[in-house]
Amino acid sequence: GGSVPDWFPQGWLGNLEVLSLCECRWVTDSVISSLLFATGEFKLRDVDLSWTAITDASLCLISSSIGGSLERLKAVGCSLQGRKSITGSGIEALSHCQKLQSLKLYGYDKVFDDSVSLLASSCPNMCNFSVPSCCSLSDEGVMGALSLWPHLTLLDISRIPSVTDSTLNAISISCRLIVTLRICGCTQVTDAGLSQCVEACSFLSRLDVSGCHLITDQGVMAIANNLGTTLRCLDAFTLPSLTDRGVQSLLSCCLLLERLNVSCCSQVSDPSFAPLLLQAKKHQAIIDTKNESCTNTNNEASINTNNEASIEASMNTKQQASINEQSSVNEVASIKEQSPISQEASINEEASTNTPQEATSLLPEASVKLSDDAAAAAWRLQPQGAAFGVSGDESAAAASRLRTQEEALGVSGDDAAAASLRLHSQGAALQVSDDESAAAASRFQPQGAALEVPGDESASEESDGGPAVPGLRLRTVLLRGCGVSVETIRHILTHCVMLEELEVPGEALNPAFALESEWVVGGWMRLNQFSDGSATFVRGG
Repeated sequence: GGSVPDWFPQGWLGNLEVLSLCECRWVTDSVISSLLFATGEFKLRDVDLSWTAITDASLCLISSSIGGSLERLKAVGCSLQGRKSITGSGIEALSHCQKLQSLKLYGYDKVFDDSVSLLASSCPNMCNFSVPSCCSLSDEGVMGALSLWPHLTLLDISRIPSVTDSTLNAISISCRLIVTLRICGCTQVTDAGLSQCVEACSFLSRLDVSGCHLITDQGVMAIANNLGTTLRCLDAFTLPSLTDRGVQSLLSCCLLLERLNVSCCSQVSDPSFAPLLLQAKKHQAIIDTKNESCTNTNNEASINTNNEASIEASMNTKQQASINEQSSVNEVASIKEQSPISQEASINEEASTNTPQEATSLLPEASVKLSDDAAAAAWRLQPQGAAFGVSGDESAAAASRLRTQEEALGVSGDDAAAASLRLHSQGAALQVSDDESAAAASRFQPQGAALEVPGDESASEESDGGPAVPGLRLRTVLLRGCGVSVETIRHILTHCVMLEELEVPGEALNPAFALESEWVVGGWMRLNQFSDGSATFVRGG
């Protein structure tokens, strides 16, 4: 204890850039000291010491040894002899890590405003700041830090009792590039603060407002109206005032929604999912119409092709037969002048057997001839496997160039079909309005942020060029404690084809499993069951 184990490869520690000792309870301050001084200068950028036995002393050692290179640090759940071991002193020591961009802590009740203020003034490049359940922080302390972090993309201030609408107002002013916001358990936040925040922060993709008891349908509708083209994950469990009206607005407006958690919202029931069924029916009707149109077009093209081929073959046959007949007559006439009568008879007999059917067999098979431009466009698209759905030769060439050269073009008009490819396949830099936003966009890519470009309508399209349909991208739906019937569960299973996880209320569970074979056929298996009779199911791999 207290030293680096013999099996730990110390020889190449100096080349490490990422080090994770998460849940290694044998890691103490002395182990960290041995690691840091085992070799020369470190290049560590990313360190995870969560659930170890370190204290503020380790954070001081880290700051003095690798402060010049450290960019990301996790120190969640650190404790020594059963007591939380990180305080404000350790956070103040991290102020020497001026390249620090991400800090994740959890549940430290001795981290105060002055420590966070010093950190904020010394680390201007902070992008991710996560301090849930650090209950000693105040509204003013959080607001002061946010005013110095304009590039913040993730903020987790869950279960900090003093957080109010003032903090959300500060976010809307200073942190408009934020992508992930978690304010779970902030019981003083209201609809007014939430509405102001989502109106200003148009990049918000993941939002957790669970346990914010003052939020009602009005706040949830503000989320739907302002984040319809960006929101992917919403956790809103234990909102006693949330009703069907709020959930309906989400399922009607949020094109990209993948996760919906409304567990323990007792007023959410079957009508909440009516928009989902309606959108699914409309979507299916569009698909059926397109398929029918394609079928009719193909049939018509086939008929026209066959008719044209038949006419051309018939005309060529008659023309060739006429030529053969004339040739035979001329040959006979010529022979008459030079040959006896018996030879003339023989030649006439041979000419009479040269039928139009035999002339037809000499012609090549009829085929459809494309124009040169159409054939060239088809040739370019087919070998690349491109499914851009573009119209016109020029737009096809533009889509091809975008794919092969990886150009980050602003897409509009005929090129709209390439926008989805640009965002989802190539991870191209986002089109932003100013230099600061451009710098933030470059950071989004390594963090895996799936942002949609404001004003680029094509960004909300599916990768195959079709329109996004609200609700049909859902992968996780959590409904424990809701008044949802077995019929609604069936609708969700039927129409949410991408669904991977479903939490079923106890009231709907037994009737649903009266037809257990349906679940088995669908590849679902029970993950767990709660004391209230509800259960979580996942789709098997």
